[in-house]
Amino acid sequence: MTERRLTREEARKRIHDEHTEIRAQLARVEELTDRVHQGDREAVLALREQLSALGELLLAHLYFEEYELSSLMTEGSPEQARAAAIMHQEHESQKELLNRAIRELDETAVGLSLVVGVRELVRAIREDMEHEEAELLNRP
Repeated sequence: MTERRLTREEARKRIHDEHTEIRAQLARVEELTDRVHQGDREAVLALREQLSALGELLLAHLYFEEYELSSLMTEGSPEQARAAAIMHQEHESQKELLNRAIRELDETAVGLSLVVGVRELVRAIREDMEHEEAELLNRP
């Protein structure tokens, strides 16, 4: 039995819903990053757990976007195909940032480089979601 592809509107709604969930997770990660930066050693373990949860959530979301949204986009104009390629590059960058933040957390447990790395990751994810929503999800 073949799985039914989502319509363009169904895919957009799911992506918007997942963006809302990711934003909530990013807020939890940021709060813990602030506590780690202030020297709260107990927050390190919680940050590790929240980064792991973010990683799982984000990877599932990225794979969904690449499967559903990029196929919908490539059915359209050459501009949409280019946008799909850019989205893929942004996703690869986000995966690397996430892996680096988790690696640094495992290696250093605390420190400015960890805080900066996690904040960079949060910023990149937020910017990507804003770009997708403005440029890709709101088009016919």
